[in-house]
Amino acid sequence: MPTIGFVGIDNAGKTTIIDVFAKQRFEHTIPTVGINFEQISFSEIALDFDILDMGGQKNFRMLWVDYLNTVDIVIYVIDASDHKRLEEALEEFRRMLVITEENNVPILILVNKIDLPNTMSAWEIGQRLSSIEELADRDWNIIETSAVTAKGLVEMIKWAYSKLTNNILDLEIKYREIADKKYYHPCPLLLTLPDGNYCINHDNFTPVKVVPLDNLFTNEMEETEEVIIDTIEEFKELGRMVCFNNIFVTDNDEKIRCATDQTVIEVEGTTANKDEYIDSYNMMHLTGGQMCSECIYKILFSAIKRKVKAIAKEYKKEELEEIYRSDLEKISDTSKCN
Repeated sequence: MPTIGFVGIDNAGKTTIIDVFAKQRFEHTIPTVGINFEQISFSEIALDFDILDMGGQKNFRMLWVDYLNTVDIVIYVIDASDHKRLEEALEEFRRMLVITEENNVPILILVNKIDLPNTMSAWEIGQRLSSIEELADRDWNIIETSAVTAKGLVEMIKWAYSKLTNNILDLEIKYREIADKKYYHPCPLLLTLPDGNYCINHDNFTPVKVVPLDNLFTNEMEETEEVIIDTIEEFKELGRMVCFNNIFVTDNDEKIRCATDQTVIEVEGTTANKDEYIDSYNMMHLTGGQMCSECIYKILFSAIKRKVKAIAKEYKKEELEEIYRSDLEKISDTSKCN
């Protein structure tokens, strides 16, 4: 079974990223002591691998040399918000390169916590990395990630899959193009609970009658546009009580909309686009449905990103961390989706 080694200095966010896939939850973590072992299985794409989560505190970094030569891939995580410790992170990165020089394993650098304010970009850090001589002949890549918003995590798995299997992982979801609209399935904000169906668009649990248009993606439905128009008319008469289980985007406007009333889908005032929807859906796909699309969508547009960016200049670091922890707890409960 292939092995991926996660390394980086302490507080870079390694364990939080791993927990997204290993435990299907987001939670506040404590510093990793020594080396933690996890096994991740992606039944949806027939891929299993072991993960070595290597503690990043100074007294544990000496252990890296014992394990890095046993891995097939190295994922090096850098905290994009920690300007003061960037030099330390780069120095440890150089040391990691020397340790893995003989095995010459592929390296993926994660510029992590990109959801926080005043972060360094992958381009900025990549410029610093490109001057490292030991990196010149290595197979490496760099991407921006956030365990909180799920940004970059699908790309991380795609990259790892390609290196481990020599194949490309295609997770693009299917759509049906009708007139100028591209319809995708499913609608991420329709939630089925024991007492009925609800729409959680705009953060309201609005009771709805769900009109399943699954055959929209087959050849069984004739006169598709007429069916949609007739259903929308029914929707208007009932007063916001009917929803398709699809969403749509247009070529001119990539914001995703409810397929019934054409309302732009948003969570706590933040809208989405097609690429973000596809990422959230693929996260559900990669976790085998254990984390549902509704919860993924909520996480993707969590209050954390917006609150922290909006008030970063007004709060001290300790207060920001408390907001971060509080909101993380709010979005970590996926029990409603089971």
